Parts: sequence; structure tokens; C-alpha cells
Amino acid sequence: MRSFMRSAGTKTWCFIPSIHASNYRKAFPPSPAKSDPMDARILVELLQKHQDKLSAWQPESAQMRAFRQWVESRRMLVGEKVRLTNRMSAA
Repeated sequence: MRSFMRSAGTKTWCFIPSIHASNYRKAFPPSPAKSDPMDARILVELLQKHQDKLSAWQPESAQMRAFRQWVESRRMLVGEKVRLTNRMSAA
């Protein structure tokens, strides 16, 4: 699939969790120190050697974005309710 997408001129984006890059850096010396050039080399190496284990990033569907917005609105309303309840209890 990826080779087909590349041949068609489509870019494939992969999500690499930062903990994976960090653990990879620690596993292979010479330097466990963090730096941007070292991180870039580690990410390139991860993509080159372990691309088959990485999944391509897919954007969220419109339904999922709407759901996330609803959840965030609810979280804010719950927080406001707690704040108002605390104010009433303190008065």
C-alpha cells in the first residue's frame, strides 16, 4: 500500500510516539543525550528500519471531531458546575 501511494506521489504520514523514539535512543548508544539533530537521525532510522511496524496516520472523521468537541464542552460545563457549587458552599 505504501509503495503504491509513493509511486502515485502521495505522502504517507506516520505517528511515532515520543516514548518510542526516547526508548530507541536509550537502547542504542553512543549518546543517550537528547538533541534535535540526534532526534532527527533516530526518527529517520526508525522509519527506515521499522516502517512495517508503524501505522499510517489517518485524519479523524467529521463525526469523531464533533464528538471530541462535545466531550470538551461537557468537561467545561462540569467544571463550571463544580466551581459554582463550591462558591455556594463557601457562602
